[in-house]
Amino acid sequence: MKSKHVYNPSHKELFLFIQKEIDRKLNFCPNRFKKRIIFKGFVYMILTIMVYISLYAISNPSLLIATYVLFGLVALLFAFNFAHDFSHNTIFKSKKLNHSCFVLLYTMVGAHAEAWKDRHVHSHHHAPNVEGYDTDLEITDLIRVVPGSSLRWFHKYQHWYAPILYTTYSLFWIFIKDFKIFFRKTITGKRRTQRYKISFWCQKLFYISYLIVLPLFLTDHEWYVILLGFMMMHLIQSLFLLFTFFMTHHIKGVMYPKT
Repeated sequence: MKSKHVYNPSHKELFLFIQKEIDRKLNFCPNRFKKRIIFKGFVYMILTIMVYISLYAISNPSLLIATYVLFGLVALLFAFNFAHDFSHNTIFKSKKLNHSCFVLLYTMVGAHAEAWKDRHVHSHHHAPNVEGYDTDLEITDLIRVVPGSSLRWFHKYQHWYAPILYTTYSLFWIFIKDFKIFFRKTITGKRRTQRYKISFWCQKLFYISYLIVLPLFLTDHEWYVILLGFMMMHLIQSLFLLFTFFMTHHIKGVMYPKT
């Protein structure tokens, strides 16, 4: 990815102006917002914990697989509703607390938190939909979604194979994309620290442990039932993720600026 845009002080002034206009037109009340966000966070947290605990209480294999799918959706909705705002330090006053909660939510869904945050804040928000700058456009060359991008011979068949690939998107992100980014020499032009490396491995090991290893050892289900539940969870998660992704990037009338 190319380096981010040069900082311009006027951008901050424009942002503050827009923020004030939004607060005025929406009649924004900080206290009301705080109460609602706490209530919503509490509800999602309880739902996530309850569904996860259910994985260890269900003896029927089919119900276990369904519970895996349900957990995947609840966890993903939890992350969708809070992780993005945490990454921009907009929920708590403390940046450290925002970041810690953000890492926790991203770890819960298996993605490497720091890598996504760095790409999102310093890439996507600086140059949305600009090829070569916005890393959200860097998924795979197998599917062509950006007009004007390289056209390969196999793209004329993508209406056949793309739906199948879409169901593997979250698995691709967690077990391939994150690792490809990790083993690059730099991330968005910066050297990765030892803390960054330790965090990466801890997040990945925790995800595999709490969704695969622990259920394997603490339930009576066969290993293939656990893995099938895990895979079905990702199938549904992938479709949910991509529908959301396409609605925010690839809709009718959207522009794809060239550098």
